[in-house]
Amino acid sequence: MDGAVSFLLDILESSKLSEVSIGLEQLEKLLLQLLPEMKQYQNNGTMSSDLDDFIKLQDNFGFNLTSCLVKLYRKNLSKSDIVLLNRNLQGLLLLHPPSKTVFNREANMQSILDLLNKDDNKLITITTITTLIHILLKNYDNYRSFESNNGCPMLIHHLSLASVYDIEVDGVPQPSSLGKSKSLYSIEQLLNFKIIEFLMLYMSEEIGNPDPHTVEMKSDLFRDEFPAIDLLIESLSELDKL
Repeated sequence: MDGAVSFLLDILESSKLSEVSIGLEQLEKLLLQLLPEMKQYQNNGTMSSDLDDFIKLQDNFGFNLTSCLVKLYRKNLSKSDIVLLNRNLQGLLLLHPPSKTVFNREANMQSILDLLNKDDNKLITITTITTLIHILLKNYDNYRSFESNNGCPMLIHHLSLASVYDIEVDGVPQPSSLGKSKSLYSIEQLLNFKIIEFLMLYMSEEIGNPDPHTVEMKSDLFRDEFPAIDLLIESLSELDKL
């Protein structure tokens, strides 16, 4: 496993974008192999030797792939490679949650948040918000890093009110994600759903945090960009009760 990870690090750190692209594809293949093994471990407690070796390597800074990937956000990657980079980072954080500490550094968090300025590509925005969910989950230091980098107004900027409040339950406006059908949604709706998913995580009580931020404290961070934040939070609370 150390040879495979070393090979990946070498090509991912290449100055040639074509080689970086190959590295991202090869990393995806490795993650697709390891993620089912992680699921098996979670189900029955049996860890494969490959997964065990991979996790131990990620504990070693010299082999840590998350630290390598975060540098790629500063490169001029193609849109498809950015989406793949986001997916790979999500997979790495599922396999090795301690790597989330990389984003305690505000410069690394900013590298992710910069993608939210790409208004011309909603797929990148959707995969970036999914990545942020993985980064923040069970890591309150990353909550504070996200906030310090003005992540709240940057994220809520992408929410479209026109399609958020199109369903009512008992007279209360509800997010469109309450729809139960399996029909395909527009990319705009998918983006709204992803933002709502993020907010349901971010606005939840910070259990286990010795210095938690309240919902009121966090909602204030959205208010200038999104004055209707209180109504949205009320709607999310109703959704959470269903």
